[in-house]
Amino acid sequence: MTGEDLDTFATGEHSLLHAVCAYVFRSLRAVVPFQRMCIATVEGEPTLVRLRWQRTLLEGPVLHRNYTLPLTATSLGQVADGATSRVINDLGAYLADTPRSASSRAVFDQGVRASLTSPLTVRGELLGFLFL
Repeated sequence: MTGEDLDTFATGEHSLLHAVCAYVFRSLRAVVPFQRMCIATVEGEPTLVRLRWQRTLLEGPVLHRNYTLPLTATSLGQVADGATSRVINDLGAYLADTPRSASSRAVFDQGVRASLTSPLTVRGELLGFLFL
C-alpha cells in the first residue's frame, strides 16, 4: 500500500479506517479497560511511523493526526522486530529511563500511565502499530 493509498483509506471521519477503528474502540472497551487508542502506519524510506487515527477519553493535549517520526528514533523497532506486543506498566518510570521520547511525554502529559503497543502485520509484513 502506498502513502497515497493510505491517505485515501485514512482521511476524514467518514473513512473506512475511522469506521473500523471506532468500532474496535467501542467493542474492545467492553472487555479491556483503556482510555486511549491510536493506530499508526509504517511507510516510506527511511521508514516513518505516522499517526493515522486516535480516540481518547482523557483531557489534555493529544498528538496531531499525521504526527510522524522515523522508526529509528523510537523504541518501536523492538516491537516490530519481535512481532510481539510491548506492555509498559509504568509510563512515568519509562520516561525516566527514556526522557527524549517526545511522543511518550505527550501521552503521559495527557494522563496515560500505562501502555500496550502491538504490531499490525499482514502475511508477515509490518503495516503499523496499535496503541492502547
